[in-house]
Amino acid sequence: RLQPVPQVRLCQLEESQTSNGNTKYRDTFLEVCILTPHDLLDKTIEHFYMISKTSYPLESIRGTLPDWAIKQYIKEGRIKIKNLSPNWEKDVDQVSIDFHLGHRILMPIMGRHVVIDIRKGVNSSMYEEIFLKAGEPFTIRPGQFFITETMEVLTLPNDIIGRLEGKSSFARLGVVVHQTSARFDPGWEGPAVLELKNNSDNDVVIYCDDKICAFAFERLSTPVENLYHRTTPRYHSNKVLHSMIHKDNNKKK
Repeated sequence: RLQPVPQVRLCQLEESQTSNGNTKYRDTFLEVCILTPHDLLDKTIEHFYMISKTSYPLESIRGTLPDWAIKQYIKEGRIKIKNLSPNWEKDVDQVSIDFHLGHRILMPIMGRHVVIDIRKGVNSSMYEEIFLKAGEPFTIRPGQFFITETMEVLTLPNDIIGRLEGKSSFARLGVVVHQTSARFDPGWEGPAVLELKNNSDNDVVIYCDDKICAFAFERLSTPVENLYHRTTPRYHSNKVLHSMIHKDNNKKK
């Protein structure tokens, strides 16, 4: 709350008549409140935040959703997220919401001698599936890559794109949370897939149910014609975590 700073006094003369008819003048002073530049900035931000919800209703927003719109979309069920933390609103930053590391990890075990042909693909026998308990640690060795997923289960409507973003704190340790697949199309249903890799020279210990990534959302100018789970059913709900690239490249042209 702004505090008045009475540093300036403006003087004015008041004229009045005495009982014997003479004119009398009296000095009066007015206190002026001075606002520092910091106070003015705070007041401007507060004013913008108060009017943003009324001046910019949800239906008028196109592009990246701001923090207050993310909260409203989730509360109204337009963006559905299961397994949110009890204090999930504290996980909302300016344009994103933090997601947490889930229970399932898929670790490649085929070895360096195996050549992966993208037209033949891979299968579950090439991976070891690991299940973590909440709070359980997991060590990522230098250069190690594995596939995992978030604790949160996300369902997107027909006019919203989700974008998976890495956390700066992980990046500064040399750990990346996705390789190239950062976009989640309208109609996505399931946990978010993560492709983690330790690019550092040190072992890094992570924990199940800790913050692992952030999600931003963009609203399209119009809804899409075909939802993701209808056009790409092989990854629906993350029933299969490993790549199904052979189904892309075996299509007849």
